[in-house]
Amino acid sequence: MKNKTLFYCAAVAITFALIVSLIYRPDAKAENLYLMNNENNASIISVSGEGVIKAPPNRAIVSLAVVTEAADVKKAQQENSRLANAVMKAIKALDIDEKDIKTQGYIVTPLYNYEKKEHPPTISGYRVENEVSITLKDMEKVGALIDAGIDAGANRVNNISFYLEDEKLQEQVLREAIKDARKKAQIMADELGKRIIGVKKVTGGWSNIGPVPVRYAMKAEMSVGGGALYDTPINPGETEVRASVHIEFEISK
Repeated sequence: MKNKTLFYCAAVAITFALIVSLIYRPDAKAENLYLMNNENNASIISVSGEGVIKAPPNRAIVSLAVVTEAADVKKAQQENSRLANAVMKAIKALDIDEKDIKTQGYIVTPLYNYEKKEHPPTISGYRVENEVSITLKDMEKVGALIDAGIDAGANRVNNISFYLEDEKLQEQVLREAIKDARKKAQIMADELGKRIIGVKKVTGGWSNIGPVPVRYAMKAEMSVGGGALYDTPINPGETEVRASVHIEFEISK
């Protein structure tokens, strides 16, 4: 009787090892596929799915800044205010909604003189930076916005970023992720001789992965309010909408 029990245990261990070897292969790509029993002793297949759709972005965010320097902090602020107001006027002239224009930062920084090494540094002046962020819903206006901002007095373009705002596309990519998870689960169930009989748990969502933000370097010789040198061409490329889901499928015993 004891030998029969040992033989039975060994057979169960070997069978379990074979099943695990079918489900998990060290040389295979990780797909996040699992077979388990839940607390109700029902078999569960746990699967991750992914969907990706590429499309041209339909939104842009441009950051413009006015930077001024003067020996007196009030003069630096006054000049900055004058130029910043001119930039705002130029932006609004492009029929951009005021709610899409936001002050991103306002910084006043002392400038130090380090020429005399034997003495502590002294304040030689002040720098004032006023940065504004503009969200564009018309991609054709990106280049025109940069040119208008520079012509009005902006002397720094920090970055240009693009993204996609499309609810239907987000729904579509989420459906693709669910189909991907279902396909993987069906393959596992078929190979194990089981049927998918239900869904125990679903988690997931989507995200926009836009192109790398464009770094816009201005020519050093361009004077403040000196006018744009040329029409600025901007190519936004494509953005990715990604969705991922994690689904636990119940399978027949």
